[in-house]
Amino acid sequence: EIPDKMIIIGGNVEGLEFAAIFAYMGVDVTVIEQLDNLLDGTDKDLAKPVLDKLKSLNVTFKTGLKVVSAEERGNSLIIRLDTEEIIETSMVLLTGIRQMNIPDGIEKTGVNYSSLGIPVNSCLQTNVANIFAAGDINGIHGMAHIAIQQGMLITEGLKGRPVVRDYKSLPRAIFTMPEIAGAGI
Repeated sequence: EIPDKMIIIGGNVEGLEFAAIFAYMGVDVTVIEQLDNLLDGTDKDLAKPVLDKLKSLNVTFKTGLKVVSAEERGNSLIIRLDTEEIIETSMVLLTGIRQMNIPDGIEKTGVNYSSLGIPVNSCLQTNVANIFAAGDINGIHGMAHIAIQQGMLITEGLKGRPVVRDYKSLPRAIFTMPEIAGAGI
């Protein structure tokens, strides 16, 4: 079902991608972001057309605020902000929380790890020479295409070829409407 109203917690890439989708479907969307800026880390001149378009679709932005609680009340959800403001909605979507999925039993391997991930060297090796870590788990970048590239680099390294990682000119895309795409610094 498409809700009549929804709150998206997180004004990050995923949060605004979903805000665009739901707003185009006619949903009354409110985005709540604890930082003062939406799409933090994106050039303001690139983010502005996206934010302007979302505002034209009646998306409401609440920045610099934290959600302190959420509770069900009948068919509604009641969201309380750190300002004591209360918002009633039909649906809540929580974005922006990534948690490392450390494999069960890793402590038996001798691999060093922490809540920040598994550290790797330039060849994506862990401290145990025959164990490698690719993707979000190594904390280098949280992008799917980087994880795929790292997996391919590991196979090259296993064949004895040099592993070359260069993240100076990363391609990236934000699938809002309009979209944002880029490469480079």
